[in-house]
Amino acid sequence: MEVLCAAGCGFLGEYLCLSLKTESLPLHLQISFLAVPTMYIGWLIKNYGRSINVHIHRVVYILSALLLYYLTKTTLFDLSVNVLGNHAVRFYPITMLGICFCYSLATCICSHKITRKAFCYIGKNSFHYMALHLLSFKIIDYVYSLIMNKPAETRVGFTNAYNLGEILIVLSILLVTLYVLGKDSVLRLIKKQPHRSSGKADE
Repeated sequence: MEVLCAAGCGFLGEYLCLSLKTESLPLHLQISFLAVPTMYIGWLIKNYGRSINVHIHRVVYILSALLLYYLTKTTLFDLSVNVLGNHAVRFYPITMLGICFCYSLATCICSHKITRKAFCYIGKNSFHYMALHLLSFKIIDYVYSLIMNKPAETRVGFTNAYNLGEILIVLSILLVTLYVLGKDSVLRLIKKQPHRSSGKADE
């Protein structure tokens, strides 16, 4: 029954998106119908994927990554304007591939102590990464422009001025991580300092 309800919501969502085209229902209700099967698929994978061997997850991760790379080059989804790609029937298979990719990647990360601790640390400090990522982008732009001798007027682009690709993301994460580590070190040093009492206790 759950499967039928989720599938019904999915078909209704696709029908509404294709019928409305650039129009939208109040609160983008058509996207809500599309999301129901996605959440149900994610719930199934989360609950039944735990029993799968980590080596199988590695294979699934690689295959899903390759398929997603190919399919996203030929299919465009933009739910803000009800665009479901060249073939609407591809929407849920690609969505399932994306869920499998993320879940298998997370399983592979958790299977190694170093990557598990690194991503746990990033997750614990996610507020800092969200708050400081734009600032880190501009710092990287500034340093890059100095190294490559770029004119100052080329740094004004938002959110970043230069097309550094994935390198920008990696450098941004490293930069914010250095800030968080430094901040935590300073706070630990402050806490270790002996507290001075005031008034007559000092006498």
